[in-house]
Amino acid sequence: MINMLITAALISILYRYWLVIPVLKHLSISWWRLVATVVAAASGFALSRLSFSVRALACGSIAGLLIGGTEAAWQAPNDVTISLTTAFAGI
Repeated sequence: MINMLITAALISILYRYWLVIPVLKHLSISWWRLVATVVAAASGFALSRLSFSVRALACGSIAGLLIGGTEAAWQAPNDVTISLTTAFAGI
């Protein structure tokens, strides 16, 4: 259980900052994918060195992605006013 909580905390922090960090806007798609691969490999390697089970890693990763995405959405800027018709214009 503690392994799952550690995994969830690590993944949620990484994912939250991955979604809101402004420097990623200046990277090309290939560099963005390379950075994502390196971060995923480094976190996977670190957690595997701690001998976490695959089940704890899977459940913790899912929970971490959900928590990190929710935290990033809560931090999104809400100061831009938009009308209802403009919001659905792209659909």
